[in-house]
Amino acid sequence: MICSLFKGKLQKHQAFEAEISAHSNAIVELQENGEGMINECHYASSLIRVSLVILSLVHAANLLVESFLGAIFNYCQYYMHHLKM
Repeated sequence: MICSLFKGKLQKHQAFEAEISAHSNAIVELQENGEGMINECHYASSLIRVSLVILSLVHAANLLVESFLGAIFNYCQYYMHHLKM
């Protein structure tokens, strides 16, 4: 039972990793476009700047969560492998 629950959680984590990876290029592109608009003195530069900070913080938080969960799942896999022996 624990193995099936673990496998389900692992699959969800892998899907989360794939989502972050799939959107990384779009986030970089958004940041570059936003910075370009700020440099060109766009009328909404202050809003763009705030949005870029929020985007950056949320992306960093997602990467941190992904890393943390990845370490937990690696530990669990190791533990379950040795528990079977």
